[in-house]
Amino acid sequence: MEYFYNSAADAYLLPGQLMTSAMNSGLNIDVGDKEFLISVLFSTVSWLLLIAIAIRALRIASRIAANTRAAVATIVFNARTKRACGKRPQGSQAQPAVSDSNTEVHFDNLDLAVLNSAATLGAGFALTAPDLANEFDLRPPKVQSSLEKLATNMMLERGFGTDEDYQTYRLSRAGAAFLSILKRKRD
Repeated sequence: MEYFYNSAADAYLLPGQLMTSAMNSGLNIDVGDKEFLISVLFSTVSWLLLIAIAIRALRIASRIAANTRAAVATIVFNARTKRACGKRPQGSQAQPAVSDSNTEVHFDNLDLAVLNSAATLGAGFALTAPDLANEFDLRPPKVQSSLEKLATNMMLERGFGTDEDYQTYRLSRAGAAFLSILKRKRD
């Protein structure tokens, strides 16, 4: 136990002994009989300075870790959100903005009939091309192309699930707003 105590004391006093020996030999400063006291003082200051530097380094490392963790969480959240919302794939380029005056869409009578049929359904009900084809006495592919056109122009929303290999659709808020504006213009 005494050996451990002597080793710890020597390690603690090492910075002070190095400083006092440098003062005695290199700087020609005579410390006299207070060499032990000056050694203890320099050692204490050195170790306290080392502890302060270590605490500062730990704080910096902690901030770096927290920022890295936040960046990774943001990236993961954005990826999950894009996947859940059905955004376009990562490799595709963003489409340039186009002014509204150049983007007129013309809806024919079939498109308006499909929108009106979607409006007559209650909330939570969906349309499919075969159902509408039976209602309008048309072929399902023709009705499907009308549904796709309306969904592309955000008048209809694509539903979750399919029926007989056909996508389900329901009226979107934009479609409901379009129908109400159209109705006001007619009245």
